[in-house]
Amino acid sequence: MSDKQIQAQSLMNKEQLQSPSRRAFFRRFAGPAEVELPVSEFPRPPWAMGNNEFLALCNRCNRCIDVCPRRVLRQSDESSSFLQGLPTLSLEYGSCDFCGLCVEACPTGALSRESGEKRQALALVSDHCQLTYNQSCDFCIDACEEGAIKLSASNRIEIDPNGCTGCGECSLDCYNKAISLVKRQV
Repeated sequence: MSDKQIQAQSLMNKEQLQSPSRRAFFRRFAGPAEVELPVSEFPRPPWAMGNNEFLALCNRCNRCIDVCPRRVLRQSDESSSFLQGLPTLSLEYGSCDFCGLCVEACPTGALSRESGEKRQALALVSDHCQLTYNQSCDFCIDACEEGAIKLSASNRIEIDPNGCTGCGECSLDCYNKAISLVKRQV
């Protein structure tokens, strides 16, 4: 065999090693495969970016958690290891006044007043509201500064999802714990 034939054979062997099939050849030209990122079951801090952006930007530095004066931000304890340690909004024992200190403390832009979503949680009323049992109560109506909670014609609590900021005041004032806050669906 001549030197040219040896070089040609060597190139063919390399090509075969790099591309053993026609499918592999075309796979080279395809873009990266889409990756399905996990979605948290808990609300994010106020002004959090969308899920993909938030997951890409948040470095779990906990500055937003440390600076929160109301202590309503905590680390996630979700089952997915990818989501563990990310900041979440926890309104079981406090409310958020949207002071914005968490946004100012965020060094990566995962929380942004310009691009993020302020409203991350939504209040829901359960069936064990006092009004369901024909007992007088309007604490949640009084607590809602946005006026998003009203009494319906059938004497039941109605929460306007467009008016609810998800601050948690109504839940704190409900002595029967009939109001819970859940992650707002985008």
